[in-house]
Amino acid sequence: MTVSTITLDKTMAYHMHYVYKVVGQSPLQAGKRFLDNFQRWLPIIAPRRLQEHIELSGRGLPGADVSVLLLAICLVTLQSGRDLGDPLFHHSAVHVTVKTLYAQVQAMMHASVALIQAGVILSAYEYASGQIDPAYISIAACIRMAQVVGIDAAYEKLGTVQEETRLQATSEWNLWWSIIVLERYSVSI
Repeated sequence: MTVSTITLDKTMAYHMHYVYKVVGQSPLQAGKRFLDNFQRWLPIIAPRRLQEHIELSGRGLPGADVSVLLLAICLVTLQSGRDLGDPLFHHSAVHVTVKTLYAQVQAMMHASVALIQAGVILSAYEYASGQIDPAYISIAACIRMAQVVGIDAAYEKLGTVQEETRLQATSEWNLWWSIIVLERYSVSI
C-alpha cells in the first residue's frame, strides 16, 4: 500500500502541530531560539529559508520533510527542566517521536535538503545527549542523502553570477560542512 504525498504531508503537519502544542511553544518561538543558539555553532539553514518554512507551516500544509525539520527544531529548543503541556510526555518522548516521524518520512519520500537538515539536528541532539552510536548512524544517513541530493558538490556553484543560486550554494555548502564536522565528532569518541 502506497501513501500519497498529500496524505503524508497532512499526517506530518498534524503531528508537528500536536507536538508544538504539547510542548507549549510555537514554530516561530522555536525558530527564533534555534537561530539564536544552535545555528550560531552549526549553520545548517539560511534564516530566510527557515522563516519561509515557519510561515508555510502557519498558512497551510508544509511538505512532510519541512514538518519533520520543524519538529527537529522543536526538539533542540526545548528548555530543560520545563514541564511540558502533557504530564505523560517527557523530553525523551519528544526525541523518540521526532526520530520515528523522521524515519517514516525518510522511508516514504526522496531525500531533500529539509530532510537532511532534520537529520543533522537529530544527530547533534543525540551526540549532545550522550547517544553516540545513534548520532553516528544519523549523521551517516545524512551523508548519503546529501550525496544523493548533490550537496557535497555545492562548492561548484559558489562562483555563480546569479545571487539566488550563489546564496543557495552557500547554504548547501554550510550544511555539508556541518555534516562533516558532526561526523568527525561522532567518530572521535
